[in-house]
Amino acid sequence: MGFAPVAIGVPVIAQTFTRLQSDDGLFNRAQDNVQVFAEFLQSIPWLDGVLIEGVTINVGTTLVEHKLGRDWRGWWLTDSSGTVGLQPSSLSTSTADRSKFIEFVAGVPQTVNIWVF
Repeated sequence: MGFAPVAIGVPVIAQTFTRLQSDDGLFNRAQDNVQVFAEFLQSIPWLDGVLIEGVTINVGTTLVEHKLGRDWRGWWLTDSSGTVGLQPSSLSTSTADRSKFIEFVAGVPQTVNIWVF
């Protein structure tokens, strides 16, 4: 019984902060604080990611499409049906297009959920 992988994009933060024009000093100070916080969130790379659920990882090498629209920077295993380690292929030997796929190597078949950023 297998599951089809589902990529769930999580728009955590907007890409840019847009200030509103105002003569209200209190409102402008509030915007200053929101802008500082938004810039802080944008500096955290793992927030810009996608959760991929129900991925079947086979013995050997498995390509997983991440749909980030850019090279992936890292990943976390969020759930697994297996107990044996899962690791990405070596960056020096993988031929997968990092802007579309992350390549995993596993010793036993398992179904996993992965956060890719």
